[in-house]
Amino acid sequence: MSEDRWQHERFSQFESQKYGNSNNSHDDFYSENGKQQVHTYETPNFGDKTLIGLGLIIFTLIVQFLRMTLGTLSSSDNVSLEDIESSIRTAYWIELFVVTIQIFAVVLIYRDVKELLDYFGYDVDRRNENLVTVIKKVNKKNR
Repeated sequence: MSEDRWQHERFSQFESQKYGNSNNSHDDFYSENGKQQVHTYETPNFGDKTLIGLGLIIFTLIVQFLRMTLGTLSSSDNVSLEDIESSIRTAYWIELFVVTIQIFAVVLIYRDVKELLDYFGYDVDRRNENLVTVIKKVNKKNR
């Protein structure tokens, strides 16, 4: 089986599992047994979730910066205990909001990277097993 044919079949399997039919299709022209064949396949949209996740992280950094600059009480004002308590409570809720969004963004980025690794057939568990095997062999030689 030629390399191009293998890649096309791998891509087709991924396409049918993940995306179904979509408008992002391209034609693949290649010759097999002297005949020109046209295969239509879909381009996966890797990176969309990562961009959304990075956008959310940048948004939360801007929110944190604005909270620090605008939420700071000045020492020249007559600051009451209620003002300090209100400022701390507001900062707490803003930080809780920011952390929640950042966790969501990291999950989006993780899912996109996992999808990309699955597409290229990268098996992390098998790689870890191979590393453990190599480490055991090295330890036996060093004894």
